[in-house]
Amino acid sequence: MNFRLFRCLILILCLPHCAIADPVATLDAVDGTVHVTRSNGKRLLLAAGSTLDSGDVISTERDSYAKLRFVDGAEVALRPASRLAVDEYRFDQAKPTEDSAIVRLVKGGLRTVTGMIGKRGNQDAYRLQGGTATIGIRGTEFIARLCTEEQCQDHDESGAADDSAPPRRQSQTPPPGHELPLGPGLFTEVKSGSVIVRQEGRTLILRKGETGFAARNGFDLYRLNNTPNFLQQDAWMRSMRIDPAACRTR
Repeated sequence: MNFRLFRCLILILCLPHCAIADPVATLDAVDGTVHVTRSNGKRLLLAAGSTLDSGDVISTERDSYAKLRFVDGAEVALRPASRLAVDEYRFDQAKPTEDSAIVRLVKGGLRTVTGMIGKRGNQDAYRLQGGTATIGIRGTEFIARLCTEEQCQDHDESGAADDSAPPRRQSQTPPPGHELPLGPGLFTEVKSGSVIVRQEGRTLILRKGETGFAARNGFDLYRLNNTPNFLQQDAWMRSMRIDPAACRTR
């Protein structure tokens, strides 16, 4: 038998037994232009039904939206001009102690309903990194928004670079009686359950109806008196389990 043919036959027989990583998420809905950058650097246009793997980075363009469903049941809605990196995602129904979800909000904002990771086995298995802060969960639904400007305007976010520049090293704590911070950072609004925001050794627990702020300078972490208007007015982000057509709200 021809050696090359023999080698091809061996490869074909091995295919069913090869370790091929399963996708970690599926896009339930896409409105506008949404891309993924694979771990090998390849950039692809996404559509509803597309899948994501661990190591992928998903990006939404201006006026574009995406809704993802992860294998553990978690749902994520990405707002326009956002970028989310799935650094690690491991879920095996039979092995709860091996669960791990490490995702990174590079820019923009999201709303998420968490799945089984973090609700079983290791409570610290889920981590969302945003700027200088990390969000842990205790079974919850929350909004996260990484702002490059004080008022978190869409045109500021879409034109800004990724959150990789050195943060400004100065206090941004608002004066007494003021509910809004004085600079860029991560805003977290809890819709149900609770989250734990950690930054530079400090911890802030936020429960249903509460909003917190972690300044990009790495110094300031505190609870806000009121939820900022730019979170309250983001209508599509405030309704998670919705018909995909509702994502077209402008």
